[in-house]
Amino acid sequence: MKNKIISLLGGVAVMVTSLTALYAPQAGAHGERSQEPFLRMRTVHWYDTNFSTNRVAVNSEMTMTGKFLLAEAWPEVIMKPDVAFLHVAEPGPAVAKVESWLNGVPAAKSFKLELGKTYEYKIIVRGRKPGEAHIHPMLNVQSAGGLVGPGQWTLIEGNYEDFTYPVTTLTGETIDLNTYGFANVVKWHIIWAIPALFWLLWWIRRPVFIPRFLMVQNGEEDALITGTDKKVAIAMFIGTMVLVTMSSNSAKEAYPIQIPLQSAIIPVEALPVTPQNSAVKAKILKANYRIPGRSMTMTLDVTNGSATPIKLAEFNSANVRFTNSLIPTLAKTDSAELWAKGGLHVQGEPTIYPGETARLEIEASDALWETERLSSLIGDPDSAFGGVLYFHGADGKTYMEEISGPIIPTFQ
Repeated sequence: MKNKIISLLGGVAVMVTSLTALYAPQAGAHGERSQEPFLRMRTVHWYDTNFSTNRVAVNSEMTMTGKFLLAEAWPEVIMKPDVAFLHVAEPGPAVAKVESWLNGVPAAKSFKLELGKTYEYKIIVRGRKPGEAHIHPMLNVQSAGGLVGPGQWTLIEGNYEDFTYPVTTLTGETIDLNTYGFANVVKWHIIWAIPALFWLLWWIRRPVFIPRFLMVQNGEEDALITGTDKKVAIAMFIGTMVLVTMSSNSAKEAYPIQIPLQSAIIPVEALPVTPQNSAVKAKILKANYRIPGRSMTMTLDVTNGSATPIKLAEFNSANVRFTNSLIPTLAKTDSAELWAKGGLHVQGEPTIYPGETARLEIEASDALWETERLSSLIGDPDSAFGGVLYFHGADGKTYMEEISGPIIPTFQ
């Protein structure tokens, strides 16, 4: 009876697993929420992100522009951006990157970037695979992975078969990168698969596991490899060396001009310091995250070093905007933007005058703390947060200040 129950449960498990495999819905995005909060809150602060369009045809181009600030409170557990590469985060081959620049410098190679500095980027992509795709700018940092910026849903229209990627080489030849060299890749895969398959079949044609294990246990390991096996191994080695030499000579004849992959790191200067990103200073006195209310509270002293009165308008962290409802000029820049409208509440003197230091009590509350999985920051060994405060000045300019510090959870 017991064996029948076990067999029945096993059959049900197999059936459920099979049915689950048949249901494979399309992914809505590509897992930016799965990144730990400290990666999104304390590494790269993206702002002024702009997409030239939200609809693009196959072979048409879309431009992404914006700026990012590298946090001074960079986590100690990940590598600093001494080797960084500007790229695009996308769900599969939705678009192809055409060109990119960082502070006006072509970003075809990696850069060495400085913490606490601001950089301006521009990325041009070409529509490739039809469908709706969530596309982001992304900064790849060596040993840290991709740090994803704000995203936009983009509709790519047309036929995939029409996609082309023409480029002109240094020798003046025009090629299509979408298909260039594909037949050659297939040919050499087949050529190398033949000896690999032969070598595999040579050893699995005889009993593999239990009989050979018993021979080793009985001290007969010398009989595992026969004289014929050794001759075949020598022939395979010689054949491999001949094939490598022939393939190398063939490549040199087909492509007489060869340039190795470039691995140099390009130096790039950060944007100059301006009053907009240096005049206002904020000092965190304490910060708490209230778990039942899904809200973060901060007490901080703000010093206005500008020449104009300012008001706190926005707190931005992990690409989520918490905006002050008392400032009506704030608006959503994109339908998919993570915007906690009216989620920023400020207690204290709303206007900070030039040369004045004011103490503010700030609350940033919204369900986005949970839906974007930012509340799990309290479970980090280093429970800390990071973000950027934006102040609106009476002169019409926006002043920004990076903040960071430890955060303590409260359960009431």
